[in-house]
Amino acid sequence: GGSTVAQWLPLTTPFYFDTAVSRIKTAIALLKAQGKQPQIYVLYSQGINDSGTGTNSWTASTKTIIANIKNQIGDAPVLMTELIGAGVTHNANIYNQIAKKYNNVYYVNTPQGIVGDSLRDVSHWSYIGMKKIAQTMVRLIRDSVGIDFEYLRKNNGTYDLSPQVEALNSQ
Repeated sequence: GGSTVAQWLPLTTPFYFDTAVSRIKTAIALLKAQGKQPQIYVLYSQGINDSGTGTNSWTASTKTIIANIKNQIGDAPVLMTELIGAGVTHNANIYNQIAKKYNNVYYVNTPQGIVGDSLRDVSHWSYIGMKKIAQTMVRLIRDSVGIDFEYLRKNNGTYDLSPQVEALNSQ
């Protein structure tokens, strides 16, 4: 919270990017040590503190951050939220300059109609608002790849796609 996009570039003090990647890699290692194969998705919401950042500069920095995320943790789908408040000037670039031009990067329309009156202030969602946005994104992921999360819970986080592959091959 309170950071700008420039502060998330790798090797930039206060090392937000490096800290986040370290935590993600640690979480992945811990899950794998438990015999699980985590599916990684990046929920990306950055820009509401960048009202003073030019749109082109913001977009270039965001592209760099996404490329570095993919370089560090693999080609995980990146779901970028629509911004509110000060960040709305960046929304067109999220869609046109990033999501439409890069594989596995998606623009998720999250207008206030989705999150209701759950804003903390004009530029920030409250905890409830962010939870609703995250739930929307997870639902989009689940529906797009057809994952049955109840099945995952019952099978130690493992999803066997072979029945679906066999069904497709037999058609």
